[in-house]
Amino acid sequence: MVLSTGFTQVRPDAGGAKANSFAVGVNYALSKRTSVYSGFRKDNKEAAANYGGVESRFGVGVKHTF
Repeated sequence: MVLSTGFTQVRPDAGGAKANSFAVGVNYALSKRTSVYSGFRKDNKEAAANYGGVESRFGVGVKHTF
């Protein structure tokens, strides 16, 4: 299992509010060629307003290599 995290912060040159974003993800190998993954991202209100329009995102998936 692999756990990953990330944090970003954008400070506008014009002196506006800081936009912050935090993300966490996990990847779990079911076999040598198949894995499942999931991730979550949370943005503060400034980041949501200026860079995407939503405050949180969640995703899941399956990856298989042929």
